[in-house]
Amino acid sequence: MTKHSFLSSVLDAILGRRLPNADSTPQRRLYAEVDEDVPADAPFPYVWVDDDGSARELNADERKYLRTPFDPRDGARPYVKSNYRARTPDGRLRGYLRRNQLPWRVRPRSA
Repeated sequence: MTKHSFLSSVLDAILGRRLPNADSTPQRRLYAEVDEDVPADAPFPYVWVDDDGSARELNADERKYLRTPFDPRDGARPYVKSNYRARTPDGRLRGYLRRNQLPWRVRPRSA
């Protein structure tokens, strides 16, 4: 294996691309924020944070959106905050946040 083909295969693995074979074209792996196997009776692993810092539970459509597989480079994929204080590019506080990153003093209200 040449250095170029090794680096190419590593890059393909990182980006989720499958190596092409004779009868297929390269495919990209799609990722969902939430797996389908999350039990229905368990708390959903994400909440929505509003611009004022309050949080709320997600409605059914938002839960479905987070379960939808997206290409990692797709601009329509959900914006998930890296932490509670993270802001969007336009300076807003809003966004999806993992429930376990929500400060203890912030209690999510119902959807």
